[in-house]
Amino acid sequence: MPSPSKNQFEMSNQFTPENSALVLVDYQVGTLQLIRSNSSDQSLRNAVMLAKAAKAYGMPIVLTTSQEDHIQGPLAPALQHISPEAYKNRVKRVGIVNAWADPNFSAAV
Repeated sequence: MPSPSKNQFEMSNQFTPENSALVLVDYQVGTLQLIRSNSSDQSLRNAVMLAKAAKAYGMPIVLTTSQEDHIQGPLAPALQHISPEAYKNRVKRVGIVNAWADPNFSAAV
């Protein structure tokens, strides 16, 4: 019996670093404190690990924040440090809760 070819196991339309982006929404100092599914520290560590992996694979990173000058606060410093270019180009939403409703965010993605 012949062994299966590599192509038999490949999925069509799969995500690859070339056709994907890492999108991190509202990893802000204030909003991280609202997380209840796990600790805010763990959530931030997970986001930082994802950002490091995205950088290693050459994937674009899109960051967005909402009302940085209010209680939500600035983007977490750890993410600013990991990806300064993405931080510089972050989409600052002005009170739009649904990120997709912001034309600047959807254009960035």
